Amino acid sequence: MCRVKLRHQKTAATPLASISPTLTPKITPTATPKSTPTATPKSTPTATPKSTPTTTPKATSTPEADKDLRQQQQVIASAEEWANAWSKQNVGAYVNSYAKAFKAPGGRAAWEKDRQSKIAGPKSIDVKLSKFKVSMIDENNAKVTLRQSYKSDRLSSNTTKTLIMQKSGNRWLILEERIGG
Repeated sequence: MCRVKLRHQKTAATPLASISPTLTPKITPTATPKSTPTATPKSTPTATPKSTPTTTPKATSTPEADKDLRQQQQVIASAEEWANAWSKQNVGAYVNSYAKAFKAPGGRAAWEKDRQSKIAGPKSIDVKLSKFKVSMIDENNAKVTLRQSYKSDRLSSNTTKTLIMQKSGNRWLILEERIGG
């Protein structure tokens, strides 16, 4: 919009009618929008929501399963006590790891005498057990398959053994012993 301002010249000799209006447009400067660079939106990687790990509900253990697991742990602990007694060359503790009903070749007395010389004889013995597999036969009997590593100054062997163990009080004793599975 332009505004028109009339100027009046005051001169005494000039009659009013002879005054011609001079149009001088008054330009009001308006702010011209500067070309501002608009930021082009960068493609920002959209974060994909992390999936919340779903937990599979744990199988609730039954008292029977818990009892079975405890028995298996006790069986393994007894087998390891047997191996430790053997490694320490403690003949009494070694022999006491066997049940009274253990079927020893040649009878129990002959077997104990043989074991005495074989355990006490070497300068050192190292017995390590691994790879236990325990199967409960019933509440008082278990079958244990394991890997036995035997080393002394006289002999070295690495074999699979199977022990049939029987519960006696709070201990598990060896009822049968054989090499192999």
